[in-house]
Amino acid sequence: VKIEAYGGVELGGTLKENLILENLVSDPNLPDYSITSDLVIPSGIECLIVEDGVVIMVQEDVGIRVEQGGRFSNFDALNREGFETDFKSSNGWKGILVQGGTLNLQNARIEKAGLSAFAGYQEKGAILITEGSVLEWKFSNNVFKESLSIDFIMEAGVSADSSFTDNVLSNAIPMKVPFQYLSKIRDDNKFPSEYDYI
Repeated sequence: VKIEAYGGVELGGTLKENLILENLVSDPNLPDYSITSDLVIPSGIECLIVEDGVVIMVQEDVGIRVEQGGRFSNFDALNREGFETDFKSSNGWKGILVQGGTLNLQNARIEKAGLSAFAGYQEKGAILITEGSVLEWKFSNNVFKESLSIDFIMEAGVSADSSFTDNVLSNAIPMKVPFQYLSKIRDDNKFPSEYDYI
């Protein structure tokens, strides 16, 4: 599905076909898309951001869920770089849950995520990557702003050979990752001036 309409296109529910998100509105302060209910990316489906400057407004207590075999990416595989993408919310949103799927995210600004947990999960996080998921390429140049719970959670059993580099974290508990992933966290990440622990 290629969306060519102009102005805050509403998204939500389970995708039936691949979804390509383009920069529809020239004003960077206005959303190109609005997620009004949980956006679910099921097996065999991709949701790809293919242009720079896409702004996604996420309604309160709504999130993005990538199921096993699904893929969510704002990454240009040919040039090996991410497009700048904004995830905004007025009152907070659930965040991104990768539930056995694949995530490839770079140069994203993730604002006010981690408001509440997804159904079936007790833990809240701006990004939660569960066992059996894939963190594709490297997680880099992402900015967490005013996260309402842990910025980045990775469970054991995630396929993640790549590094966690040059990200900006915001929460008092910025990260929760398996011990063996700590070596992938580079020194160029920026943590809050005061935080409780990793």
